[in-house]
Amino acid sequence: MNANNLTYTRVGDYLVPDLGLPPQPEGTLNRWGRARKQFLMEHKKALHMHMMTQLTLWPHLLETQEMAAARFDLLTAQMAEAKGVTEALKASDQMAWLGLMNNIRHSAEESVRQELIDIADRMQCGYFTGNIVIMTNRRTLINCQQKGLRSALCCSAAMAMRMRSGRWQRVPGMCGCFEL
Repeated sequence: MNANNLTYTRVGDYLVPDLGLPPQPEGTLNRWGRARKQFLMEHKKALHMHMMTQLTLWPHLLETQEMAAARFDLLTAQMAEAKGVTEALKASDQMAWLGLMNNIRHSAEESVRQELIDIADRMQCGYFTGNIVIMTNRRTLINCQQKGLRSALCCSAAMAMRMRSGRWQRVPGMCGCFEL
């Protein structure tokens, strides 16, 4: 050990530092984690590389897949209940039940992909900013509206928006963060 608090191993005539990475969370990626990783690799290369070098990619993927799986299960159950898909229907008409459940699963999967997997930067949609929503474009504003959010902040245009009477309106004099 020297002044840098490093330990060395002697290999022949050389001293090789004992370097290691900090422990990473354990887990395997399911379809949601792999889809998020693929999206980052194809569409957000710089963010992907930054997360890899900062050792935050794996925890991010595990968190994303956990949120996506929970959201998918919740949406599937809610849609099935709303459409009246029950075990009684399954027992009486299996083909109708199968068709409805396939439709529900595809709809829930598409919704989860749009909300959690295929978005440019989750931090800009309010997932990591607590109760502050930061938007960068109209699509994010529409996503905020679909999620039932009542306020948003647009950093690129330095303006704040609030939901009033079912429409997004500019908040005069606001160009900083505000709470929902």
